[in-house]
Amino acid sequence: GHDEIALRALETAKPDAVKKASAKIGAVLAEESRDDPELIPLAVRHLAAVSDEPRLQAAFVAWVRYARSRGDNRSHATLAKELLADAATPAIESRMVSRLPLYVRLGFDTVRRAAAAAVLVSVAGLIGTWALVRSTSEVPDAALLVLDKASRGARVSYIVPIRRDDWERDVPIRVEEDGKPIGDLQIPGQIQQVAARPDGEAWVISFVSPDSGGFDLYLVDENGMRRLTDAPADDVNPELSPDGRLVAFNTGRWNPRSWSDIALLDLATGDVRPLATGDAVFGAPYWSPDGSRIAYQAHFANTSTTVPCWITVDGRISQCLSLPGPFERPDIVDWLDENNLILTADSAGRTGLAILNLQTGRIESTAMPPVENFGTVVLSPDSRWVALNTWGADRTKTEWLVFPLSNPEDARPLSLPETNRTDPLIIWNGAPRGLRYLERLHIEDPPAEIPVSAAHRLRAFGIDSRGDTTSISVVTWEVADTVIATVDARGALHPRSIGTTTVYASAGGWRRDSTQIVVAPARHDIVFRENWRDEGHPMWSFFGTPSPTLTNGPEGVRSFSSRGDSSFTSGAYTTRNFAANRGLGVEIMLSAPVNDQWQSLTVRLAPVLDPDAMRVWDHRTGTPPDQAVNSSCGIAIPAGTSDSNPGGVVRAGLSLLTYDLPQHVFDGSWNRFVVQLFPDGTCGFGLNGEAIGRTEVGVSVDGPFQIILGGRAHGTVMLHGPLEVWEGVRGGIDWRQ
Repeated sequence: GHDEIALRALETAKPDAVKKASAKIGAVLAEESRDDPELIPLAVRHLAAVSDEPRLQAAFVAWVRYARSRGDNRSHATLAKELLADAATPAIESRMVSRLPLYVRLGFDTVRRAAAAAVLVSVAGLIGTWALVRSTSEVPDAALLVLDKASRGARVSYIVPIRRDDWERDVPIRVEEDGKPIGDLQIPGQIQQVAARPDGEAWVISFVSPDSGGFDLYLVDENGMRRLTDAPADDVNPELSPDGRLVAFNTGRWNPRSWSDIALLDLATGDVRPLATGDAVFGAPYWSPDGSRIAYQAHFANTSTTVPCWITVDGRISQCLSLPGPFERPDIVDWLDENNLILTADSAGRTGLAILNLQTGRIESTAMPPVENFGTVVLSPDSRWVALNTWGADRTKTEWLVFPLSNPEDARPLSLPETNRTDPLIIWNGAPRGLRYLERLHIEDPPAEIPVSAAHRLRAFGIDSRGDTTSISVVTWEVADTVIATVDARGALHPRSIGTTTVYASAGGWRRDSTQIVVAPARHDIVFRENWRDEGHPMWSFFGTPSPTLTNGPEGVRSFSSRGDSSFTSGAYTTRNFAANRGLGVEIMLSAPVNDQWQSLTVRLAPVLDPDAMRVWDHRTGTPPDQAVNSSCGIAIPAGTSDSNPGGVVRAGLSLLTYDLPQHVFDGSWNRFVVQLFPDGTCGFGLNGEAIGRTEVGVSVDGPFQIILGGRAHGTVMLHGPLEVWEGVRGGIDWRQ
């Protein structure tokens, strides 16, 4: 055979002749190995001896494909070391593996996969294109990929950097001159969509499967290609979740008329479940930046209407919004942020870009592109740039425009190469905004015990993928045992009986958390009483001009009279502090003979006043510095100047609620008021043993608190009577509503 002839020749030949012979024999064996792959190792032995790396590389490619055809799935590095045998070195092994063609590295190394490889090699070229523009001295604001979508030919595609600082309106962006060529990169027509994973290391494509003739989804990553769906109906419009775990897509598999629904696919398990279904045609899904919601359009054939909608990942909450007049015919472009969608919509005979606020249902702003007729609109990953396709009145000529979303009038035309004018695919490239998705949901730790007589506001916050605290767009709450407690949509826990249960919070099914709560009898500790009999008032510091005084009130009850004059407030604050983390409350008798303006009484539980500021304050002019009104819990009567019912106010921070009160509150008789700061920071207002109101917004209960009394008494005598302070939540009033 060839090898025996070669060995006899090598034994008698000179070194140069041996080298030439090895080269020739290696070439011959490599050629014949096309028909007999078993000759590849022998060919490599000769080629390695003469360092013929081009032929070595070709032989290695053939060896890998041969190994895969036999079911050998060992790594490329192992196959290289085995093939090189005595000639193997780490350097040459590494070079051979790194130089494997992309279709082989992705796993398309058998004849069965060759057709798919032809489609996917072009798509794989998208990965890493951002590095082409990042390698320049100045990183651009964004970059456009201008790709050939033709199924034939060898046209060149480009990546074009976009920079705001040197932007000139109306000046054409010349793709060939301003961009960088990225070689023979084409998007074959049989590919319906390409959806990149946010980390750029994988992507999902939709294209026609040879065996079914329908569109299916495929995952392409470093491990090769994996088919994701195989249903009779088409699966299109894939959209990867911000964390790359899930794929939202349109499918006709569940609808008898093949109308598209929205489904979710779990990449780890392969499970597919319906998300948005019904008697409508659902458009392409758009994943919110935080990951908790998916936006889409719903077209209802029976009414011929199309509306923008959103649904949570678990499908439990959804909403469709009718656009306010005069906007109509909406078409979703993408999310602007967690609470706003960018749409195209018709208004006053023109189509423009509109920002729809999902919380209010209102159009917050509009932007009119500098053209009347346009079709495809593509938003950059950071939501700052727009590319759109426009045409003339006769639709015979089309062009692409690029402009900042905030300044459509600064549009510039995209000047395409002559060879790339037919149906190009325009894709924005750049740093994906999805990297700041909601990574974790955390329920704030509840107190060790929640009083059975008081509702408790549960709160949750998010941690994004960079470790920063973030708000949550949508939260749902559940409680395991509704005999113990119930919880409403706002997270307000309503105790029902003593016991222990678990509460669950969910960010629309995207992220979840749970915590255990204990419902117990109300507990409190009396920590301070004041009957105003000690003229030295050692537990108080008075302030204001005229100075407050102690006096006898109705029925001879010793009282504190602030004596605030006209619009000036006088008062007193405790010289000792109280803890509020378990709750803090005060019950106080008030006498308020209101008959004119500048007549009021206030009772506040406030964070300790700044000691440095207090030391330099003269306690006569103005009010206590740094009163932390926005961090306190308190009440004020009257609430206003209404003659019919002055009412009362309860305040927690910036939350201010006004309530009607019985007329006898303002006739000068004694009434018993309660101010209760709860462990969740909300503030309750009670009158004569009944709950009057409670704020929904709370304040921080960390750190020490003081009691601050104040008032104005123009033309009357406004009195604070005896009071009692407790730490905890005292029973006797039902605060559960």
